[in-house]
Amino acid sequence: MSRVSVAWSGILIALVVSTAPVAKSEDLPKSATVLDPDCIFYSWPYPTISPDGNWVAYVSKGHVCVCNIKAPEPLQIMEVSHSWTWPHFVVGAGNSSSTGSYPEFRELSRDQRNELMAQLTNRIYGVIWTHNSAAFVFGVQRYDAEKKASTSDTYLASVKAAVTKLAHIDPDTPTRGLVAGTLTRDRKFLVSSGVLATPGVEKPLLWNVAANKPRATCFLYLTPSATSGRWIGIEKDTRQLVIVDEDFQVTRRFDATRPERTFGFRLNWSPDERCIIWRNQVGFDHYSNWEGFHMNLDTGAKRELHGRFMDEQIEFTGRGGEFYRCGQTGAKTRGYDTVVGAHLTIVPENDGAAFDLWRIDVDPKGPKPGLLTNRPGNPPLRMSPDGSLFAIGLPRPAGERSGVTWHLINREGKTWRFPGEDNGEFVSPYQLAGFADNGETVIAYDATRLFAIPVATVKNEVNEINE
Repeated sequence: MSRVSVAWSGILIALVVSTAPVAKSEDLPKSATVLDPDCIFYSWPYPTISPDGNWVAYVSKGHVCVCNIKAPEPLQIMEVSHSWTWPHFVVGAGNSSSTGSYPEFRELSRDQRNELMAQLTNRIYGVIWTHNSAAFVFGVQRYDAEKKASTSDTYLASVKAAVTKLAHIDPDTPTRGLVAGTLTRDRKFLVSSGVLATPGVEKPLLWNVAANKPRATCFLYLTPSATSGRWIGIEKDTRQLVIVDEDFQVTRRFDATRPERTFGFRLNWSPDERCIIWRNQVGFDHYSNWEGFHMNLDTGAKRELHGRFMDEQIEFTGRGGEFYRCGQTGAKTRGYDTVVGAHLTIVPENDGAAFDLWRIDVDPKGPKPGLLTNRPGNPPLRMSPDGSLFAIGLPRPAGERSGVTWHLINREGKTWRFPGEDNGEFVSPYQLAGFADNGETVIAYDATRLFAIPVATVKNEVNEINE
């Protein structure tokens, strides 16, 4: 597949993904604060909250936007015409205005859809915050139909709407992918970790901002620290686990080596930089089982881990080496994996027993309550900054239509349903971007608005689930 076809396949995929459900004004809790009342949202990139929980960056109406959560004044930072959600497409004779929104797109005829698709020449990607929450990185890919080639530019946008170009990639640039990643704290490099070069071979892309070209790398994988400028990763020649400094020089090595045979790899680093979670995918094609471990880098103590599905969401909670696991539960049957349930589980740092906040088990031979598509992790689980609360999309009961409903769960397993009426969409009653304001607020959005809901409103006895 050519570079151009790969780059633009995301738009074709987006056409079959439903947009965020629309909640009526009366469906929002009275305590909700509307941050932006006039939006057109559609698919990726999703609204992203800054590390300090005070800002949200998002793409709406073909613009890259930012808004302060406590003092909402939406700022349109950059217009990207002819990108998805841009409200000025022309379809048919005299038809215009908002034809980039999904509800109107699905009402068009085939010829009108093709006409609209021909106008989708630009794409916004990325939206990744800097460590200090002062700015975020995003990219714009532009396609030239005559040359049948695309160029990409990466920008740094401050919360005050100042924009700086960081990188430009033309069709002849020797790079494996788009430059949308972590900006180093000295702003010298953009790092895109885990770019898939060939099946089973992931290599980080290090982009030299000043020279506007990629830098040769001796690593197969890099994960940034959440609290310093250091990185943890896999060295290319030795496949050894290493820690590197801000200049990408190896400062520490560990007795762990990634297998040569792999179909995918993930490496998590705890915020205190003491522990890692290592996952190596050993399955391929229709199953994706993995093997790995949790490791204390100071003591070398390991806890063996394994799973049936590589897309299981696993993250550190910020409480030392403790982490959670969220997703489908699987079992091997006749040489392939089958879903037997779903779970949200907390795993202690040491040898303590893991405990479930939520779990459902089903008979592999019996009817499943939509678990193949309705599962924790789809949409992704959201966690409060202190790891005390989780927002999770739980599947509707068996016998009901497919889809999930957002719930709030605390560490004792107490559950509340997010307020709002089921409006018939797959995800109800709206989409969640995550927690903000030190975990006191949840940022949510539908197809036309961005809004904030106090956690105290969700944790109301009216919304409490007693099961």
